[in-house]
Amino acid sequence: MDRIVIGGLPPKFEMEGDFQGKEMFKICCAFICATGGYYLFKEGVKYYFWKKKLDHKPKRFSHPEPVNNPITRPRPETLNEICEKSNADIADLQLCGNLLCKGDTLVISSSDGEGKSTLAMGMCVDIARGSNTHLLPDDKTPYNQKPQSVYYFDAELSDDDIQLRYGKHDFHFPENLKRFSSTYESETEMFDHIEELVGNEKSDVTICIDNLSAIIPTASPKAYHDLFSRQKKIKDVAKANGYYVTFIIIAHTTKTKQGQVNETFYGSSHLGNLSASRIALLPTRFGDEYKMLKVQKNRKMPKEGNVIIVKRVSTPYLHFEYFREMKEDEATPLKQKTVSISSVTPASEILVQKPKAPNQKVTPEKEEKIIAMYNKGMKQSTIANKLRLSTKTVHRTLTRLKQEGHISA
Repeated sequence: MDRIVIGGLPPKFEMEGDFQGKEMFKICCAFICATGGYYLFKEGVKYYFWKKKLDHKPKRFSHPEPVNNPITRPRPETLNEICEKSNADIADLQLCGNLLCKGDTLVISSSDGEGKSTLAMGMCVDIARGSNTHLLPDDKTPYNQKPQSVYYFDAELSDDDIQLRYGKHDFHFPENLKRFSSTYESETEMFDHIEELVGNEKSDVTICIDNLSAIIPTASPKAYHDLFSRQKKIKDVAKANGYYVTFIIIAHTTKTKQGQVNETFYGSSHLGNLSASRIALLPTRFGDEYKMLKVQKNRKMPKEGNVIIVKRVSTPYLHFEYFREMKEDEATPLKQKTVSISSVTPASEILVQKPKAPNQKVTPEKEEKIIAMYNKGMKQSTIANKLRLSTKTVHRTLTRLKQEGHISA
């Protein structure tokens, strides 16, 4: 009786009996096959679990295959070719006289409470109605305008503010002026919406953004570059299809000392170089109802050294109207001095007092809220607490409103 042991550790093969040569060969072949199968199975199981672990491991870096998109270079043109192109007449380009023309990007800036939103909304109403601007005299707006769609992206005023400003008069605003008060996650999301609106219009359209700092919270050069690259692309595509897209962008001035006139607006180092036109809305020495329009940049308006004085009016809706032009130093606010506007404007006999407490300046919106609260029978102290004003300021405002006939005495 023979005992055969093949292998040591598993797999181990033992047999007893009388074996011939052929039988030994068959036994060895069977052992080899069994051993090979065992190790193949073992390595296969190890590979399966290794691969499963690898597939669930997060990838740190991804290297997408480069896409070779053909680059379309702009075609060079001679000055003669450019001059021979058919151009629109100046009468067809003006929207607000030469203050704003089709295809421009206009930046309006001022400090808080001066009336940027009122100024911009008044311009938008005029553009949507196709009426000549109220900001210039008649001889500066000789052409009749055509109505166009206006989209107002409002991150500044609430619906209540809009109702207080524009809901008290029986005035029907143009239906082609539409306001968006929704917020956007980024300027990219907002410009995706703008591009969609412009594509649907397929005609001249004006876009107003109020205000820029609510959309770009940091003065990042890249953010401004991306914003203007995107709006330039929208304008270029529209122009290629035969219509214009105009942008009005509102920006805050940077913080400064109380009572000082500030013309440095938010992001000016980037935004100022990329805008075609800039207007600063500044205070004057004639009181809160009179403001100064200072054209800081405009390729279509000659520099004459004058500023435009506009007056805030509330009928038939809240807006600014042209009053007169004068030298800037004649309109700049003076310290602690009462100035009669009749001294520089003989047509008016209005005596305007400089506010005693400029840090508690009552804006037109707050005036409307004061009137509404007073008419509801609220006490002056309650009104002051709700509007974060002093009781003296509320009392002084109510006295003035009664004298002006806004409140029945």
